[in-house]
Amino acid sequence: KYLKMRGFKIGLASSTREVLVRSEISDGGLLGYFDQIIGGDMVERSKPEPDIFLEACRRLGTRPENCYVIEDSHNGIRAAYAAGMHPIMVPDLMEVTEEMKSLAEEILGSLCAVQEFLQGSGI
Repeated sequence: KYLKMRGFKIGLASSTREVLVRSEISDGGLLGYFDQIIGGDMVERSKPEPDIFLEACRRLGTRPENCYVIEDSHNGIRAAYAAGMHPIMVPDLMEVTEEMKSLAEEILGSLCAVQEFLQGSGI
C-alpha cells in the first residue's frame, strides 16, 4: 500500500504457476496492488536463475538496477542478485547464511522494517 500510494510499479514474481498465484492474491484481496504477476510457468528457467525477475522488469517497463526485490528464499535472493537488482531479504522459514549476507543489500526482520528502510532511503 505504501508503494502504491507513491506511484511505484509493483510486480510479483513467484516460482508458482501464474494462475495459482493470481487466485491466491485475489482471494486475499491484494490483486489491485500488483501491476504485473509473473509465475514460474511464464519463464524458461526458475530461481535461482534471474529469468523471472528480468521478465518482471520487462513487463513493468523498468531496468533491473532500478528495482528492489523483497524475498524470503535463498534462491530468490540469488536470482535478484544475478539480475542486477537490489535484493532485500525478509527471512521466514530459512535461516540467514553468510551467502545471503553477501548477496542481499539488506536483511530485515519484517515488511514493516522494509517500509522503514525504504522511507529512510527516500522512497
